[in-house]
Amino acid sequence: VRARAAPAASIAHRLPPPPPGPACGWDAKGCFRYLKAHAAELGLDPSRFAVLGGSMGGHLTSMIAACNGSRADEGDIGGNTEFDSSVKAACASFAFTDFFGMGDDCAAVWPLQADRIARCDGPYAPLASMLDYVGPGKGMADVKLHLHDPDPKYVALREKARDASPICHVTAKSAPTVLVHGIYECGIQVPMGQSLRFF
Repeated sequence: VRARAAPAASIAHRLPPPPPGPACGWDAKGCFRYLKAHAAELGLDPSRFAVLGGSMGGHLTSMIAACNGSRADEGDIGGNTEFDSSVKAACASFAFTDFFGMGDDCAAVWPLQADRIARCDGPYAPLASMLDYVGPGKGMADVKLHLHDPDPKYVALREKARDASPICHVTAKSAPTVLVHGIYECGIQVPMGQSLRFF
């Protein structure tokens, strides 16, 4: 018996900076809705969608799996809002899943390497770009220093960070997800703790 190859699509999304999150997630979800809306002409089965991605794609994969078509998190970029971005399964590779835990996870792996920790939640880290909070004295590390600050600026930043963290969207309806992780040398590394938190 010969196995039939499943059709695949590679989607495009904006990367921060600019724009800040959640625009890239809305882009990805809009692509899924487009594919479902045009499934018949593309030869796709909308009831059997899965998603996979690594790094930023891993973040989007884990977000799509966690939300799994939740209307509150769907957005409307690209239209086709009669469909949703739900999937049957996901495979997220070295995804960042918890904005509040990223720096701690980096510190656990590289306790004496402040430069690596700064690349996780410092003022110029990808998380800072996704929050649109980049520059000296900014970044996710600053947000964490103000976890209970009633200043509306910090209240809004904490809410943005929660909304952008896939672990904050996990429910019983989230899609089954395979998590792939490892450590390798690159400029920005995602610590394995991020996959463990999502698990």
